[in-house]
Amino acid sequence: MSSVSSTSRKQRRSRGMNILDLVPQRNVQLPFSMRNGPLQNTKSDGPGDAGTVVVLVPRFKGAVGQGFCKIFRVKPWINVNLDAYGSLVWTSIDGHRTVRDLGALLKERFGEEVEPLYGRLAHFLSLLERNKIIGYANLPAKKTKKDAPPAPKK
Repeated sequence: MSSVSSTSRKQRRSRGMNILDLVPQRNVQLPFSMRNGPLQNTKSDGPGDAGTVVVLVPRFKGAVGQGFCKIFRVKPWINVNLDAYGSLVWTSIDGHRTVRDLGALLKERFGEEVEPLYGRLAHFLSLLERNKIIGYANLPAKKTKKDAPPAPKK
């Protein structure tokens, strides 16, 4: 889907999918829970407040890292405490709602507090995706060298 600019006559490539049209889905291998009581010294609606979500993320992925956790008596899981905004997004991710729908839910619940809404939401979701806490259901897979046709031999 390339288009031609009227001023430069160069072809532009499309930038791909709009993030607002993506459908996030949680990593089903990561357990999470709702916090019943607040942590000590927490702000209202802050991470660790009552009713917020705690996601358990493994500290290491491989067996060697897990072994180090046992040797040095370190917890193999990291508690990721979400604030009220992140908790609403996390509980609303169901594999059917788009990022645009999640933004509308945030706007409905918190009003003008969450502005600039979509920039903050996109950044939050990109952090979750980078750490493999979420993925996108309708994101096309990236092409790798394995997927590419073999190069012609000389």
